[in-house]
Amino acid sequence: MTTGPKKTGFRSFADRPLPKRSKEQQHVPTSPWKKDKYRPVEKPAGPFVSPSRALAGVWIVVLALSFLGLDRIQVALAELPYFRGYGRLQTALRVVRQESGHGQIRLWRETLSNSLHRVYSLDPLLERKRYQPRDSAGGDVIVQSDGLRPNTVLLVGASSMQFYLGAELERAFETYEDVRVVRFGKLGTGLARPDVFDWPAKLSELIRAHDPELIIAQFGGNDAQAMRRLSDNRALTFASGGWNIEYGRRIEQAIDTMRVLGAEIVFLGTPIMRDEGLAERVGHVNRITRKHVLQHGARYFSLWELTSDEEGNYVSSLTIDKRTHLLRLTDGIHLSRPGARYVTDEIATYLEKEYTFVPLADSLAARHKFELPSAHRGFITPYQAYVPRDIPQGGLPVLLLLHGAYGSYTDWSDHAHKQLSRLAARHGLLIVLPDGDPHGWYLDSPYVEENQIASYIMDELLPDVLERLPASGVFGVTGLSMGGHGALVFALHHPTVFHAAGSMSAVTDLSEATDREALVELLGSYNENPGLWHHWSAWHLVGDRGRYKPKPSILLTCGEDDSRFEMNLSFHRRLDGLGFPHQWRTSPGGHDWQYWTSVLPEHIVWQSRQLHGDELIAGDKRWGMKSHPVFEK
Repeated sequence: MTTGPKKTGFRSFADRPLPKRSKEQQHVPTSPWKKDKYRPVEKPAGPFVSPSRALAGVWIVVLALSFLGLDRIQVALAELPYFRGYGRLQTALRVVRQESGHGQIRLWRETLSNSLHRVYSLDPLLERKRYQPRDSAGGDVIVQSDGLRPNTVLLVGASSMQFYLGAELERAFETYEDVRVVRFGKLGTGLARPDVFDWPAKLSELIRAHDPELIIAQFGGNDAQAMRRLSDNRALTFASGGWNIEYGRRIEQAIDTMRVLGAEIVFLGTPIMRDEGLAERVGHVNRITRKHVLQHGARYFSLWELTSDEEGNYVSSLTIDKRTHLLRLTDGIHLSRPGARYVTDEIATYLEKEYTFVPLADSLAARHKFELPSAHRGFITPYQAYVPRDIPQGGLPVLLLLHGAYGSYTDWSDHAHKQLSRLAARHGLLIVLPDGDPHGWYLDSPYVEENQIASYIMDELLPDVLERLPASGVFGVTGLSMGGHGALVFALHHPTVFHAAGSMSAVTDLSEATDREALVELLGSYNENPGLWHHWSAWHLVGDRGRYKPKPSILLTCGEDDSRFEMNLSFHRRLDGLGFPHQWRTSPGGHDWQYWTSVLPEHIVWQSRQLHGDELIAGDKRWGMKSHPVFEK
């Protein structure tokens, strides 16, 4: 028996609410031709609105008029899952603003305003935009993020989409709020033989009938064959130069057809095949597909690595909860049901990081993406937030999670999306992932005009979070490496804004990093500007501010094999000597994501305890909304 795929861990959708199924549906027959809700389909669903649904809709309107009144009908319509008019209108307005240059004009105006009157206090913005619950009953909070939130998803492709892979993808999408799925698969078809099945025509029909925001397509398993060029009917040998060009054109034609109404498109690659010759041919189709998909502005998700081992060999089984299951069916081509669930889980994780899907399960938080025009940085800056479903009346505390050097705001979600989704919901936190530039060090530079990241976070990001998200106004901050140092500096510069700071493997003393080119560019030579370096150094700030109260709580963690272990140990001893409240924890590990993801739950639990303290939620005078200090440069 061959070994399992590289990613042997398997998470079923146990934490996602599955729709109730009948006793007949609970048993999956061995025949792939039996059709039910989760079984292969050759034809799409029926008309979008059946007569019975239309009649039901009339009665709903009558009842709404009777019980809600005309003034509340608009609200009721806006909450119907198929009523997407408002979202379309907002999208159209956003396009108009972008094309008209409205964002740039706003940016110039804010830059001029800030140059005339710099605002260093959070008080006015915090008071003006503090979260207000939607109603006294604690109704669901709707977060209007800038990322796409699909309401209709179209699944299309050949036999894999018709069988288990398509069925499991459909099941997965039903675990999200307000998502409708349309699935169409056709056995033995592809883009190489339009004489067998005209996919462009079928795609056009499906898209105009259902108007999806997201399309997931998979072709290629049947395309590793000779074909004829459409322009002159000339025969093309498989993998020849002419064949590669023609197949690339067909991929781009399919994308253009799917994109006609503005849908986002994700192509799934074909998994490795058991037959080595077929695997080589399918691999070639995958490479051509991936090239043209990415060149044409769509997304590509590879299934090859998920179904092969570390040496790239075909894998026939996988381990789930210490039990071995077949990854593929006996034909060595199609995925088995456990295999389809395994692959679907990876696809769902990828899609949750790229688009906004709100899980129905209270145990999971949704990832949202936002775009913020920054006057301090001179461009539109993105950030992400993990938002739980369960929001109390006063809102939730906010934890800023900062990335390290050479990274971006997507680092944490790329490496720990599942963790963050569960931890945010479990511990009642809004986890915000800001962008600090790969070498920005979360400071304001007098030499690099666009590197005013400290002011950006204090003056622009935090007020924007309070405006868009159900935030209580209580803040904590943590980060790794460069972000760990940034977290310490933010809490020490603003001890009444940030109640707690966590640091993972940080450079705690900038005077020991004077040879870093990025820091020299931002702060100048250390010998010429020691005061500026000390102003942004956690080591020096704790000495200068150790006598001030309140002091933020600090958690320091560092791997025992990290090159910065001694620096962090010295910082811990310095805090001890100054009587600074903190905790120091070490464990095996180096300066890598394996260590950072392993200590992330520890930091989240610790931050939750700090930020959910009774004195903070009750509005202790030390931390009251009106007590945020003026940030003095």
